[in-house]
Amino acid sequence: MDHVTRFNESIDESVTTAVRSFGDTSERIRVALLAAEQASRRQAELANRAKDVFLATLSHEMRTPLNAIVGWLAILRLGHSSSSQLHEGLQAIERNTKAQVQLIEDILDVSRIVSGKLRIDVQPCALIEVITAGVDAVRPAAEARGIAITLRLDEAANRAFCDPTRVQ
Repeated sequence: MDHVTRFNESIDESVTTAVRSFGDTSERIRVALLAAEQASRRQAELANRAKDVFLATLSHEMRTPLNAIVGWLAILRLGHSSSSQLHEGLQAIERNTKAQVQLIEDILDVSRIVSGKLRIDVQPCALIEVITAGVDAVRPAAEARGIAITLRLDEAANRAFCDPTRVQ
């Protein structure tokens, strides 16, 4: 009988040790899962905040050219504009329409990058021409804000392989 009692005690002790070990392991796993869940939640909250900041910035950037367009249209509709005001208004409308189109293209490019569908047409190009065209495209908007753009380009670095439209 003594052997049976010791055997039972040994089994009880082994089961108790195994249950404790299982409990300790389960607790470690629970703590690790909780930490991972909290880290994921923090990352999701940061991503959500970044999205909110992006959307706020985007809406502001999209409203700016629209406000100028609507403002000039209201002025021109009054019919009291001189030919120079008409010319200035039409230039502002054109410039801000182009800025709006560029914003939309930039948004579409971001979407294409995210989806892996951005197409790049790499070809030999003259960088000076591409850069000059890009600067010429933004020069009216810069000048309207009192910003002067000066280019200093190195002729030796003129030849490259790039997507001229994207670089511009």
